Amino acid sequence: MAEYQYRAVNRTGRTMRGRIEASDEMAATLQLRERGLYPVRLEPLEEKSLLQREVDLRSLTMGRVGLKDFVPFCRQFAALVRAGVTVVQSLEILTAQTSNKALKKALEQVTADVREGKSLQDAFSRHPKAFPEMFVNLIGVGEFSGQLETVLDRLADFYEKERTTRQKIVSALTYPLAVLTVAVAVSIFLLIRVVPQFVESFEAQGVPLPLPTRITVAVSNFMVHRWYLVLLLIILLAALMMYARRTPQGQMIWGRLTLVVPVFGKLSQKNLLARFSRTFAL
Repeated sequence: MAEYQYRAVNRTGRTMRGRIEASDEMAATLQLRERGLYPVRLEPLEEKSLLQREVDLRSLTMGRVGLKDFVPFCRQFAALVRAGVTVVQSLEILTAQTSNKALKKALEQVTADVREGKSLQDAFSRHPKAFPEMFVNLIGVGEFSGQLETVLDRLADFYEKERTTRQKIVSALTYPLAVLTVAVAVSIFLLIRVVPQFVESFEAQGVPLPLPTRITVAVSNFMVHRWYLVLLLIILLAALMMYARRTPQGQMIWGRLTLVVPVFGKLSQKNLLARFSRTFAL
């Protein structure tokens, strides 16, 4: 399969640019015609070396862009396009204005790709950590239909509501998490400092201890004398959790767990339902 760079016109007369893979030029032309595009220029691209591919893949290591910077980006992009500013000029203006380093770096590369003839969708798709998949797909829809500014406005509304929802969730979870953190800290302090003192008193009196007390004493002794094993276990669990969340199966298991956790599970379900409704409304 060869890769071709094309410049074509759609049914509304709008010029479209991008890349397409096909066995030959005839197959590429047929694919474009099936998409409703009439090719004006079709050129084969040179095969990139391994080093060039590695350079292209550097964009995959971009830092994530927060909604605080992403929502204004969508709003301003829509306003510039609606005002008749070209896409390349709009991207250049947005790149100069943004203060987010990750977004600025991604936009610089997107601008360069679009200037070379790539479509917006292709250019944005090279930075999955900076631009969400849904954003990239809808940009492609807006670019193909000639309604880019409308799509950008809707995306800005969507991510603005997403940001508001996240803020509400964080506010709702702040107090329970603070209480839980304090409770865990106090429990650890009691097990390490207080329980050993009572153990000495119990041993001096020779009083038989009930099972719950013996379990508590055993946990206390383990944490006092084998604290490094506890620390190692926590690190291993954290690393395992981070690794699992990067795999599809791990993400599925993590998602199911978050839905069944008391209190947090219901909140997560409501958040997912709200996100689904907002996405479906687009």
